[in-house]
Amino acid sequence: MNQSSKEELKGVNNMAKKDEYKMFVKARQMMNYFKGEVLPFINHLCRRDMTTGDLDGFIFDYNKKVYYALEQKRGHERHRKSQDLHLKFLQTIFDTAKKDKRFSDWNMKVYKVVGDPPFDNAEILGYPFTTGIDVTQDQMIDFFNLNVTYEDLIPKYNEEF
Repeated sequence: MNQSSKEELKGVNNMAKKDEYKMFVKARQMMNYFKGEVLPFINHLCRRDMTTGDLDGFIFDYNKKVYYALEQKRGHERHRKSQDLHLKFLQTIFDTAKKDKRFSDWNMKVYKVVGDPPFDNAEILGYPFTTGIDVTQDQMIDFFNLNVTYEDLIPKYNEEF
């Protein structure tokens, strides 16, 4: 296949990937999928005076010196105080690590994504989660691919009065 044919198929493949993802989301919603087996074990059989939980993911790019911790909430899902405390603790660890010269130029942040699959629209909140940025699916893809920063997604308002 020549280069121009590959370029023509690039957009088709991107659309095919999006359609494939939407089918995956529907299939997963139909199954009662439990994310991890160790958390129910801890919640039922271990101490009750601690918080257990999980992060939904992370993005780690050693070459770009980026580490994002990601938590996702559905639009109707409750935001738990204990989980927000954990995310605050994690951001504090990141901020402390950045004081070390080995990590001073790293971009280490905690983000919360609020939205429902397939994420045609969502909100991304950077810690401390006071204000979010409404994004489209394509903007989320650019953000997660590290093509744009959180700050790049902040709407630019015309300040002429």
